[in-house]
Amino acid sequence: MNPVDRRSFLRSSAFAAAGTATLVGSSASAAQPAAKPDARRASPKRYAMKKSINLWAFPYPDRMNLRECLQLAKDAGFDGIELNYNLDNDLSPKATAKDFKAIRQMADQIGIQISGLCSFLFWPYPLVSNDAAKRARGLELAGMIGQAAQGGEGEGEGEPAEQNDGQPPNDGGKGGTVDALHHAQAECAASHQCSGIAAADHDASAKIRREMDALAGHQ
Repeated sequence: MNPVDRRSFLRSSAFAAAGTATLVGSSASAAQPAAKPDARRASPKRYAMKKSINLWAFPYPDRMNLRECLQLAKDAGFDGIELNYNLDNDLSPKATAKDFKAIRQMADQIGIQISGLCSFLFWPYPLVSNDAAKRARGLELAGMIGQAAQGGEGEGEGEPAEQNDGQPPNDGGKGGTVDALHHAQAECAASHQCSGIAAADHDASAKIRREMDALAGHQ
């Protein structure tokens, strides 16, 4: 019988230990029952959710134009984009009904929906401002934004949304902007609020409602 040297003994011991660990691990796995799926991790009903992104997420208009922003949003996998109305750029009082329709057509060509239209202009021109001039400007801009959201409906093809007399656009009772203003008026009357900001008191709220009424042409 050949003598076993130290190196051979250590090698044999290592192989034996590895085999034992594998056997024990296999036995433990076989003995443990398979975990049942957790029904809470998946909704029983699937919803056709759509993803939208705001134009403020893009370096517009400094480094990208509107078409590039819409295309990038589409390429990134978004279904829609929320545009912004301000005092300059593509959606502003300077734009015409023709411009608004062109934006709508451009979005259709790219294959992305316009999910909404927002504006920061009610921070500098709040509808509940103590300054009558700021309130009037805010109401004027609200009418313009409504016209832009409708694609300039009710305006001439080459005319800017802002009328020459400085008054907000009015669709002559055709609905749209006027209906939206009266809906806001009704909510304001019910809650004494306007644009989610509580009026200072009932008199201030009533004054805002009267101004909305005058804007809509229903004094």
